[in-house]
Amino acid sequence: MSDRASDRQWRAGSAPSMVSLSPRRREAVRSLWRKIETGEYELEAAACLCGSTRGRLVADHGRFGIPVTMRLCRRCGTLWQSPRLAPDSLRRFYQEDYRPIYVGPEATADAFFSGQLERGKSVYDFVLSVGVFDAAGTALDVGCGAGGVMAVFKEHGWQTAGCDPSVEMVELGRSKGLDLTLGEVDSMAPSPGADLVILRHVLEHIAAPRDFLSGVSALLRPDGFVYVGVPGVFHTFDVKGCQGRLEFNVRVPHLYGFTLKTLSCLMAECGFRLVKGTEEIDALYQKTPDAERVSCRGEAARVSTYCRLLRLERWARRSRVGSAVQKLVAALVRWLYRIDLHGPVPRRTRSSGGRRG
Repeated sequence: MSDRASDRQWRAGSAPSMVSLSPRRREAVRSLWRKIETGEYELEAAACLCGSTRGRLVADHGRFGIPVTMRLCRRCGTLWQSPRLAPDSLRRFYQEDYRPIYVGPEATADAFFSGQLERGKSVYDFVLSVGVFDAAGTALDVGCGAGGVMAVFKEHGWQTAGCDPSVEMVELGRSKGLDLTLGEVDSMAPSPGADLVILRHVLEHIAAPRDFLSGVSALLRPDGFVYVGVPGVFHTFDVKGCQGRLEFNVRVPHLYGFTLKTLSCLMAECGFRLVKGTEEIDALYQKTPDAERVSCRGEAARVSTYCRLLRLERWARRSRVGSAVQKLVAALVRWLYRIDLHGPVPRRTRSSGGRRG
């Protein structure tokens, strides 16, 4: 599909929502749509992270029916959004539209923070399960929202700090006793170097992830770690309510979509090697001066096959004679795409006051 055709698609109207929307959330979606239709929000064409513009259309709308054009890069297997909101329009979107649409206008501050705390427990358990920390250390949470994830680390004795561009979120976190800075990654002080940087559902929002990860690297000590959590392309099959549709994780602010391999390829380019990762994606990377290059050869075909299997599974679910096929496809998808990967695990790190010199 040409960029001009995609632009017309953005302006043509939305698809049905995959989930039930409250009246207030429905109005928030319509408000966003009016801004796009009238040109108040500008769109721009974009290339994949590898520089290619050759892609296969894999989604033309997101969970709430908002047209979002996601393409599968034929070269590297990354999903990327084009056209997408131009930088100034994207900044306004975060200020005016993001929370009403994707958090929900009915969500209270305490409910939002409680949700972050629950997710923080999962992040903490994953990081500790790798076995690289034998003591509490220093953790920085970039794009932390109200800081609920880092609050869990603080409860376990870690020294914590975070940053977020939302005034509302930073004020909420500070009211909970957390050390939060208003701003982006460059607002965090890199000295003396953190043991861990947390990037939970942040990287898929970043237009220039290599520059962003360079800033993340500056926050870490020489052999520090970074946790990355993003919506994994291959995880859509088992997400509750997803209906086996790739569109479930397609959102206006999600500029890229990753598999564990395509994410690890990007991280290796920026000086990080995979320690442990899952296709959900939860992944722990270690900063290293000699990260080996990760090849994404064949990943585009792997994602394309996954999309075909999803369509086959949806057909079998609707068919009266397809239950056996559905079970077979479901088993095949879980076998092929739900694989946890482990790199060589570093020796245990004495964190915090016991950092290695």
